[in-house]
Amino acid sequence: MPVFDSHVHLNSPRFSRDAEHVWRRANDAGVSAAVVVGYDLPSSRRAIELAENCQGLFAAVGIHPHGSDETTEDALTELSRLAQNPAVVAIGETGLDFYRNLQPRGVQERSFRMHLELASDSGLPVIVHVRDAFCEAAQCLQDYQGEGVIHCYTGGPSELAGFLERGLHISFSGVITYKSGQQVREAAKIVPADRILVETDCPYLSPAPERRKRNEPAYVVRIVERMAQIRGETIDRTASQTYRNASRLFRLDDLS
Repeated sequence: MPVFDSHVHLNSPRFSRDAEHVWRRANDAGVSAAVVVGYDLPSSRRAIELAENCQGLFAAVGIHPHGSDETTEDALTELSRLAQNPAVVAIGETGLDFYRNLQPRGVQERSFRMHLELASDSGLPVIVHVRDAFCEAAQCLQDYQGEGVIHCYTGGPSELAGFLERGLHISFSGVITYKSGQQVREAAKIVPADRILVETDCPYLSPAPERRKRNEPAYVVRIVERMAQIRGETIDRTASQTYRNASRLFRLDDLS
């Protein structure tokens, strides 16, 4: 039962001493592929480094909305250069976060649109972070014709339509294992089978019953188990479907 973790941050300082060991532990748990997602220029470079040195890891390059003021023309030029590396399979993470509002909304939207343009130009899918900004994100995506994924989905069923209509994938994290995650579980029930992904978003959002631990890719198996229960499927079916979906989205079909 190979599993694909579609969003990890093994490039985080919290893995600075043991990223490769953590990935081997994930392999032992049945996780054979993952995308290491950049959130600024240094972490994007580190994502590529990990992908080049660890079998089954792939990279995404981008600037998180929390640092969207760093999305200058020079930074975008550098991201464009990094995106040409064969290890890079996506642009991101980018998007809008109106929950923490660490950057002005206009600055976030400008950065998001610049990333969408880069994804279109590079022909790579985009990894989108959305928190408390579902309508605004859908508006930014209105003219985007490429592929992508709404990562770590935290909305309910009613917020899905704007993203599904644009052909985007929806990825679910450990939030589906939380008592507070009922609306997210309701959304997980109705996402089309060919659009659903799973992720840890490690080192954040450890799934139950691992909540007090640093999250890591091995724990995505817990999310697959809960997703299978939510959707009334076998664990093997959920694992294989989400693996195929991620492989197709990131153009890694030779892995399946």
